[in-house]
Amino acid sequence: MALATSQMLQDRYRIASLLGQGGMGAVYRAWDTRLNIPVALKEMVPQAGLDSQTLTQLRRQFQQEAQIMARLTHPHLVRVGDFFQERGNAYLVMDFVEGEDLSQLIKREGALSEEQVLEWAGQLLDALAYCHGQGIIHRDVKPQNVIIRPDRRAVLVDFGLVKLWDPNDPRTKTVMRGMGTPEYAPPEQYEVKAGHTDARSDIYGLGATLYHALAGQAPPTATLRIAEPEQFLPLRLVAPKVSKQTEAALMKSLELARSQRWQSAAEMAQSLGLSIRYWGEEKAAKQAVPLLSGRGGTRLIEKSAQARPASRRTGLPFWAWALGGLAILAVIGLALGSGAIMLGLPSGLNPSKTTPTAVATTPSATIMKEETDTPISSPPPTGTATRPPISTSTKPPTDTPAPTDTPTRIPPTRTSAPQAIPPQPLAPAQGGEFQNPITFEWSGSLGAGQTYQVTAYHSGSGYALQSDLLTTQTWTIDLPGDRIGEWRWSVAVIQEGIAAITSSEGMFWFNPFPGGGGGGGGGDGPEPTWTSPPVNP
Repeated sequence: MALATSQMLQDRYRIASLLGQGGMGAVYRAWDTRLNIPVALKEMVPQAGLDSQTLTQLRRQFQQEAQIMARLTHPHLVRVGDFFQERGNAYLVMDFVEGEDLSQLIKREGALSEEQVLEWAGQLLDALAYCHGQGIIHRDVKPQNVIIRPDRRAVLVDFGLVKLWDPNDPRTKTVMRGMGTPEYAPPEQYEVKAGHTDARSDIYGLGATLYHALAGQAPPTATLRIAEPEQFLPLRLVAPKVSKQTEAALMKSLELARSQRWQSAAEMAQSLGLSIRYWGEEKAAKQAVPLLSGRGGTRLIEKSAQARPASRRTGLPFWAWALGGLAILAVIGLALGSGAIMLGLPSGLNPSKTTPTAVATTPSATIMKEETDTPISSPPPTGTATRPPISTSTKPPTDTPAPTDTPTRIPPTRTSAPQAIPPQPLAPAQGGEFQNPITFEWSGSLGAGQTYQVTAYHSGSGYALQSDLLTTQTWTIDLPGDRIGEWRWSVAVIQEGIAAITSSEGMFWFNPFPGGGGGGGGGDGPEPTWTSPPVNP
């Protein structure tokens, strides 16, 4: 039964309206009466007729989804702030993301510009690289799960099919059941045995999403492509204005065989000529990593001018022909399914008989060097000096071995270029509540030719501010009065126009009305009104 408007949960969250409902849950707009901010509240709504053991397992997995998302901190991922159970139902509380999902934007505007789509591609690839670096696979990347904020930033949402991924651990398992949406699900995702999906499955989903955005239509499902290969048209036949480089990169990401796709988000970004941060996803692919580990490095990957051409194969692997037999079953399943969101296959239908391949360990992206080798000039090599023979009056001239003067070569020595000390946020104090003006302060030092740049964003809406290039370690600004609540910020060291080092994130609460109930528990102030953005649960 749907929650009623104005219904209270946990004596804290007041329901405002239903935003959307799917096969596994419903999402509501709600009001956090303690923090006086809007939130999105997701309720687990299991399918009818499930036995008690399955329900218990689903609730446990739903909680794990909350725990996973709560540990993800990235500007292009939605964040979870709370999880609870009430009256036998489970709920998680997420940041409320203003905007519309990408599928609705495509439906309204048709095929989108390549420049805009590539900008979103860079943001989503950075988010995926961050997840993969921590052993987390989304498994349901599709336009409906990409929210475009009013500031035109893309946010990846709905980790309901998230998978904790350890390439060396066969016990790796999926958090929620289901295989995703067929148009964006790679063929290995039809396999119900654990361990068959990996980071390259997200590469396929993102490639299909970008293809849809550029072409104005979704690519055919994997099963249809196997049964009728001619149905899958090269991108430029559908969208002639798209560059050859972008087409080659996306067609390769949509290869049916995982080994033929880009092997990491960094590799795909390079093929598109994009720069993303290095999150250590290759390390996660090479060895077992602790699940939900800390984020990796923060260096930038340099841009690459050329994409590798999409692979052209004359045949399909054996599993592909076996999977083709499932095409009819998939169509029947879609006709009978609820909302065509989830498609389950019987465990006996196992098209793949091969062992899953781990992600490539060596990315093709180039990482910026942090220090240089500066050889010290040394004297040029000199030939060996030979003395002339000495002649005497009593003996014929003879050649006398001459001593040699061997010049000493000064070996090159390794010197480090001036290095910046990574910045660390100092103020505003972590978790504190502040009013305007807001002064950001940080520690650290700059190397030659480097500057600082501060980025701050409002967690609830994605509204972002960025400083000019700075050489001081402070920046003062007035935040907009309507962006109340949690703000996050970081400092980057900029060198040659890119961020060479980025600090950890600081967090504080902005309340422009000191003493006015911004952080209290009563929530007596009037609640703002806004138009409900469509959200796909």
